[in-house]
Amino acid sequence: MKKDIIAHPDKPALPIIKNIKPGKQDFTVSVTWANGQQSIVDLFGLIHSYKSLASLRNRAAFRKFRTVYKGHSVRWGKDIDIGAETIARIAQDQVTMTPAGFAAWQNSMNLSLAEAAEALDLSLAMVKRYKQSGTKIPRSIQIACRAIERDPTILHALYHPRIHHRAKKKAA
Repeated sequence: MKKDIIAHPDKPALPIIKNIKPGKQDFTVSVTWANGQQSIVDLFGLIHSYKSLASLRNRAAFRKFRTVYKGHSVRWGKDIDIGAETIARIAQDQVTMTPAGFAAWQNSMNLSLAEAAEALDLSLAMVKRYKQSGTKIPRSIQIACRAIERDPTILHALYHPRIHHRAKKKAA
């Protein structure tokens, strides 16, 4: 009997690590995901933020890891695991948002220019500028966009959507 795979329709499947090896820079890993994509992930911030990961601050110790749980986690020694989902989120957040990425975020959230400006506490001119080629999106805006995308409740708390179904004015 074939087992059914149950997946939530609004959430992507969990990331699976096909291969992982130490990166060229300290505290980085080179990941090949099960879907074939590759990432260089800098784990310096994560490792240096938690006392429980202090042993990994030693460069030699950091480089000794393996995948466990069929690629759903990476293990150092006997007791330190970092989930593939955490590594994937860090990899995604380390990619700089481009103007095209900003426009894609606005479209995926179904926001008008004015609504995006209100949600991010920006002027309409700034939102338009962030969509222009060659514009650098500030890190604070990238963080806000990613947080809103991951948890749309943040968006619902911060802005009032424009009412699109207003009655048309009668001609005089």
